[in-house]
Amino acid sequence: MLNVLSFVHQDLREGFEAEAAATGQERLILSAAVAAGYDKVEAGYDVPQINRYLDYINLMSYDLRGAWDSFVGHNSPLFGAIDRTGNTDTLSVSAVTMNWVNRGASREKLLVGLPTYGRVFRLSDPTDTEPFAPASGAGTRGTYTREAGFLSYYEICTLINQGGYTTKRDTNALVPYAYSGDQWISYDDIESLRTKMTWMNDNGFGGAMVWAVELDDFPYNGSPLCGQGPYPLLTAISRCLMDGVQCAPEGPMPTTPVPPPTSPTPVPVTTPTTQQPTTPVVVTSPSTSKQQQTTYCPSLLIVLTSVTLLEIAVHGYVGLC
Repeated sequence: MLNVLSFVHQDLREGFEAEAAATGQERLILSAAVAAGYDKVEAGYDVPQINRYLDYINLMSYDLRGAWDSFVGHNSPLFGAIDRTGNTDTLSVSAVTMNWVNRGASREKLLVGLPTYGRVFRLSDPTDTEPFAPASGAGTRGTYTREAGFLSYYEICTLINQGGYTTKRDTNALVPYAYSGDQWISYDDIESLRTKMTWMNDNGFGGAMVWAVELDDFPYNGSPLCGQGPYPLLTAISRCLMDGVQCAPEGPMPTTPVPPPTSPTPVPVTTPTTQQPTTPVVVTSPSTSKQQQTTYCPSLLIVLTSVTLLEIAVHGYVGLC
C-alpha cells in the first residue's frame, strides 16, 4: 500500500539528503508523530515505507481510553487491563507498539509516547469505582488546563494532595488511578513511567516521546505543586534512559506484551527480546546516488514534545552514545 504520506516522507528525505550533499552539513532529522489505534494504522499508514524514510517514528501511545468511551479506562496502560468479562483490553502501550513492529517498524526507530497528563471521567455510579465501571461523560475541567476530561499532572497531584481522593494501582495495567465522588482519573506517575522505561529498554526501543513538557509539575511562584521537585516525571524518564540510573518498578515485569487483535491484514506476532542492544544501531538510508548511514543510540533518546498556540509540535532531541 502506497499513500500520499509515504510520498511526502520520501520527498522530504531526498530533499534533506540533497541539501546535506550540497552543503556538507549533517542531514536534517526526519520524524513524524503517528497514531496508535489499530484501525487508524490499518487505514492510514504504509508502515514499511514510513520506516524506510523516517529517522524516528513517534508513537502516540496515549489517549487509548477517554471520555468518548462509555466506561472508565486507562489513558496509557503498559499492559491491558482486565475487563468485567475477564478479557484483556487490547488497547495498551505494549500492544499498540508491537503492532507497529509487526507491521514493519524498526524497534530502534520507535519512540514510545508517554503522557504527563490524565484523562478524567464522570462515574455513572459513584460507588462503582473499578476500571470499566460505567461512565457518563467527561470529568470536571481543571483550574488551569480548562478542558473537560483532561488534567495536567500538576493538577492531578494537587487534587490528591488536598485529600478526598482514593488512589489505587491496576496490577494488570501497571498504572495508577484515583477517584472521588463521581470523578475518576487515569494518569501516570513516577512509578508507572519507570515501569514503562524498564519495559522499553528491555525490548530495545529507540526512546520516548513526551506529551507534553508543560503538563509536568514545574515551579509555580517559586516551587512545584506536587512536592516531588521540578519536573518529576521528566526527571524520572531522563534518569532511566540517559543517566544510567536503574529503574526499579514494583512487582515482576512481564516479558511478553499482549498481542494486538486480529486486523483486516493479519500480521505475525513477534515476541520481544529481553536483551537491550549494547551497540549503536546503523540504519541505511534509501538508495540514492550517494548512500548515507545514520547511527542511533537505542534507548538513549528522549523527544520532549510541546505545543505552540498554532499546535505545531516542537521536538528537542537528546541522545547519548
